Amino acid sequence: MIENDIEDAVFQAKMEAKRDKIDMEGASRVITKLIKEGEITPSSTVSELMWSINRELEDLKDIKDL
Repeated sequence: MIENDIEDAVFQAKMEAKRDKIDMEGASRVITKLIKEGEITPSSTVSELMWSINRELEDLKDIKDL
């Protein structure tokens, strides 16, 4: 019983790590795209940065939901 719980916990941890890696790669692509498009500049404030990133992620989520 305990061995199964441990195996399940290890499996879950691996899946979360894999998802987090994908999330980080996606975020990196979004930030790179926004920099290239001029949406994010060195003078951007943190709130402007977060707004641009969140807007882009929402757009991507909407496309994925179609």
